[in-house]
Amino acid sequence: RSRRVSWRKERLGGNMQCDLQAISFGLMAKEDLILFGSLSRVKRGTYLHVRMEWKEPLRKAFEYFCKNYHLDSNEITFKLGNRTLKMSDSPQAVYMKSTDIINIYNKKALPTSTFSADMWSMFQEGKYTDVCIEYGGEEFHAHKAILAARCKKFERLFGSNFKEKDAAKIKLNCDRPRGAVAFKNLLEFIYTDNVKAFDEPPKSKPVDEEHSSSSAGVAASAAAEAEKPIEEEPDASLDGKGGRDEQANADLDTVNLYCIAEEYLLPRLKRMCEEQLKKELTADKAPMILYQTDVYGAKDLREHCFSVIIEQSDKILNGDEVKQLPAHLVLELAKRFADIARRSSSCKRPSSPREVKRPSRRRRVHFTDST
Repeated sequence: RSRRVSWRKERLGGNMQCDLQAISFGLMAKEDLILFGSLSRVKRGTYLHVRMEWKEPLRKAFEYFCKNYHLDSNEITFKLGNRTLKMSDSPQAVYMKSTDIINIYNKKALPTSTFSADMWSMFQEGKYTDVCIEYGGEEFHAHKAILAARCKKFERLFGSNFKEKDAAKIKLNCDRPRGAVAFKNLLEFIYTDNVKAFDEPPKSKPVDEEHSSSSAGVAASAAAEAEKPIEEEPDASLDGKGGRDEQANADLDTVNLYCIAEEYLLPRLKRMCEEQLKKELTADKAPMILYQTDVYGAKDLREHCFSVIIEQSDKILNGDEVKQLPAHLVLELAKRFADIARRSSSCKRPSSPREVKRPSRRRRVHFTDST
């Protein structure tokens, strides 16, 4: 009997206020719970403390929670860890402790939210718009209230004494190639908090087509380099038909979106662009993206491209992409390699024979009787 009493005290939590006849535990909603016959909900994290007898069925605790928050017990489920509890279970039967918390879930999952899709369809269909924005030669019909609520630059633009405050059409400066594509992605983020292009997997070409297009691309790029310097065309990678490569355009759009996100004070979008470029950044694309980030002032991405080139120098330095970089980038890359070589040589410098300290020998002194 003494062993059984000590085991029960241990299961009940020891120092907590409880006895052999009762136990205290908590009930907590782990997700938003739908109220019976209403559109309102019990918020996630709602907690209720319950005290009941040790052998009493949990039905009373469950019914008390449902009555307190106007829930239907048939529409929710109670779990202790991974175990689904029944109404007839008791704290003793499921070996509960006073520190345990019973989690409450919906039996039927909540319907999938369509908020982002509805907002984006409203933008694409041009419903209830009150402003037209011209950017990069294209016009975008949008809503001032949504733009001002989601973007600080638009809030200052529409909420100040500028002429754009009451204007039905405004024109924004664009000095980037393919700037209209990046601005549309910016508007998609403002309306949906996401960029669909980031979720799409990269398109892969067949092997034969890739080899043929790459060989023709080398010839086309060489001809273009002879007529026009690289400074005038940041995205100078060409395919066999003379048009820009699709993957190169996607990288350029991401870099442009990164710069626009920094200009329009959207740190979350800026971080998303960083993660997208780091995810798709490879050894062959690092020099091209380095040049684009240098032109458009993306400092963080510029440093990341330098680190990738240094880490994979055996694959990159032998290619033609590094040779096409401007002189100031090649010089900075050489300085970085020199700094690394200097640090490594200073750490591994062998000691000269003169610097080796030999153990000192003690001088023996002989004493004679005369001394």
